[in-house]
Amino acid sequence: MTGREEPVDAYLDHLRLERRLSPRTILSYRSDLQQHLEFLASRGGADWKRIDTELLRADLARLHRQGRARRSQQRYRSSLRGFYRFLLREGWIDRDPSVDLEGPRTPRNLPKCLSRSEVDRLLEACAGEGPLDLRDRAMMEVAYGAGLRVSELVGLGVEECDLEKRWVRVVGKGDRERVVPLGAPACRSVRLYLRRGRPAIMKARHCPKLFVNRWGRPLSRMGFFRILRRRGEVAALDARRLHPHLLRHTFATHLLEAGASLRIVQELLGHRSLATTEIYTAVDRSFLRRVHRRFHPRGGGSQQEER
Repeated sequence: MTGREEPVDAYLDHLRLERRLSPRTILSYRSDLQQHLEFLASRGGADWKRIDTELLRADLARLHRQGRARRSQQRYRSSLRGFYRFLLREGWIDRDPSVDLEGPRTPRNLPKCLSRSEVDRLLEACAGEGPLDLRDRAMMEVAYGAGLRVSELVGLGVEECDLEKRWVRVVGKGDRERVVPLGAPACRSVRLYLRRGRPAIMKARHCPKLFVNRWGRPLSRMGFFRILRRRGEVAALDARRLHPHLLRHTFATHLLEAGASLRIVQELLGHRSLATTEIYTAVDRSFLRRVHRRFHPRGGGSQQEER
């Protein structure tokens, strides 16, 4: 296929410059499309305009034979569909062969989250008057109280926190900016950290980021992960469950359980599509039954009547 890399490079430039996807996401697309090019080369290097749905299905079948995980197959299919839509739009092809491309459905399970008592234990595990204790308590309060992504949490600048008005300004995916409210406990913890914790860590050093490591440099995503694991061990939580996104999942689930609308949670999480937020509606069935019994005029009744 003469010049077959040119459309791929153009598509990756489109993702980087126009859609402003992260370098990590673009790297995934590049890997998928490079594998696709190698598959096409093994089939004789067909011209772009001659590629049909059956050829794409053969490529997906190859992944299945290799034993690739369902999520990996789903992502690969999404990469192909995005790529061929781009080729059609830019005039490289006359029809999109990926339109009817079926793929394995990935079950959308409810993200795991902490219970309210587990959140309390995690926060209590950060108790202490040392500078790092004050920092860790403030981080956990903000992560849970505002539902931030870990990249947003460690990227927060000191100037982006307004503790009087009780909000933080964060820059999320695609450089989209949003303002997120902070609760009173989070504000108290951040205030205490700024007054007594951060100055003791920084000494004469300067860093624009709110949360810093013990050497006064910006805290990394991995740094937060280690802190979360360490504090989780103190709280006697299962370390295998703890990951940087856990408090964000917990934030969303607890809001919905308390009666917040899906639209509000979408806005707070910074999701572009409501479909992304809908995964949190798959709450525990027993919880739904309790809510129904409590609030519906005909939701009561004994277990015996239910049977």
